[in-house]
This record gives sequence, C-alpha cells and structure tokens, in this order.
Amino acid sequence: MKAIEIQKVLKDKYHLDDHQSKDISQYIESIITDSIEPVTTIGEPMVAYQKASSSGSSGASHQDDIAVNTSDNNTTMISAALMPNISDLYTSNTSMLLDLLINKNQIGPKFLAERVFDMTQNTFRVYRNEKTKELPPRLKEIGYGIHELYNKGILLFGTKEKFEKWLQKEQYGLGYSKPIDMVNTMTGIQLILEELIRIEYGATA
Repeated sequence: MKAIEIQKVLKDKYHLDDHQSKDISQYIESIITDSIEPVTTIGEPMVAYQKASSSGSSGASHQDDIAVNTSDNNTTMISAALMPNISDLYTSNTSMLLDLLINKNQIGPKFLAERVFDMTQNTFRVYRNEKTKELPPRLKEIGYGIHELYNKGILLFGTKEKFEKWLQKEQYGLGYSKPIDMVNTMTGIQLILEELIRIEYGATA
C-alpha cells in the first residue's frame, strides 16, 4: 500500500486535511517499508500463508508460538484506516447499509442476521424494510466493518467464494479460530483484517 493510497483513505474516511493525511500516510509507508517487504503477486504471500497454516495445524504444541501479533503497529494502523468514520455510524441510513451488504457485497441475509448482528431473521427484515428503524451505532460499526472486510478479502483471494471458504477454516494466525466465528464484533473484524494484511505481505510465519 503506497503513501498516496493511505492518504486517500485518511482524507476520505477521517476527513483529515492534506498536511495531516500526508504526514501520517508517509509515516505508515515508512514503517511498512522498513519492516515488511511487499510482494508483487498474490501467489507468493498465499503460498507462504498456506505453508505457515499447514505447519502449525498438526499439533497443539505450537499454540504459544502462534503469530497473532495483535500489537504489531504496521498491520494495526493499516487495518484501523479501513474502519468506518465514527460520524458515519450516527448519520448513515440502516436500510442503505443493509442493501450495501446484501446487493454489493452479496452477503446473504441469514448470515448477516445470525452470524454478524446476532438477531433473528424476522428482526433483520424489520431493520431492512422499515426505513425509519435504525440499528444501534455499535451494530452499524460492525456492518461497515464487514463491508470493508469483504472488500479486502475478495481483493486478496480473487473471488467471494474463495474468501468465504477461507472464513470457514481454522486459521493458524488467528489462534486456530475460524474467522467466521469472529465477525460479530469489531475486535474480531479487526483481527481478521490484520491477518489478511499479513497474508497480503507474506508475513504469516
């Protein structure tokens, strides 16, 4: 991710001015460049990721060595830049958000209701169809997080089907948890985003 791309995210989502966004984006790019060598194709990080996953899945003795790296500044800062602007959580329309997830991201209503928002399908339909009924800001934040997560995952894996297959599998870099079991909280979404960024940069071992 180049500084100019990071700067655009900071300006669009966090409404920073040119000077602020430029300084922060250049700093983020510099720490990435110093510590992680980006790869030019998806093939290389995916191979590295698969090797790391297969080597760690055979025994529980590796549990203490799992490279979750939740304190790693590089992945945390980038994934944080993908999170929604907090003001959007209060001003956005719930019906539009749900249509975005269903129609653009092609996520099934049943999955969104039961896995993401922890509600019944009937309650989900009410939120979707009644234009005046709004999700709480916490659930809106999760909804936007899922939107960004799917955008990132499909970009990395190439198709929605491949990304969703990855979500269903235990992941070495997430402590052998299944990402699909982590999509109902912002903490879980953040950890999945950080893992996708590590895969993208080949930093999974």
